[in-house]
Amino acid sequence: MKAKKRWMKCVGMLNYGASVLLLRYTKFNSSRLVKRIASLHVDRLHVGCGHVLLPGWLNILFEKRQEYGRVTDINGAWRLNYNLLQPWPVKENSISFIAGSHFIEHLDLNAGIRFVQYAHRVM
Repeated sequence: MKAKKRWMKCVGMLNYGASVLLLRYTKFNSSRLVKRIASLHVDRLHVGCGHVLLPGWLNILFEKRQEYGRVTDINGAWRLNYNLLQPWPVKENSISFIAGSHFIEHLDLNAGIRFVQYAHRVM
């Protein structure tokens, strides 16, 4: 069990290192993500998705040990590891539905207001 945990930590550090080296935390990557998400023609966001991925949706989670800022296709469900308290890489007025279960209650007041502002901008 200890070996598995250590291996997962190593994989997490490698993912984090790759994200830093590939400049995934920069504004350059945000503009690239906006173009990538627009090319997917996705109009529904599933925020705070965890391990529940909805096909045809852009499923967004934030795990520090996973690769950051890259859209991946997992069995027809688009997944993005992104911090939703940063400006969203989605064009204005391009989203028709945002779903999130057991997510917003974990935000403090200021973060919740910022989240709702970003949601309003993309809807």
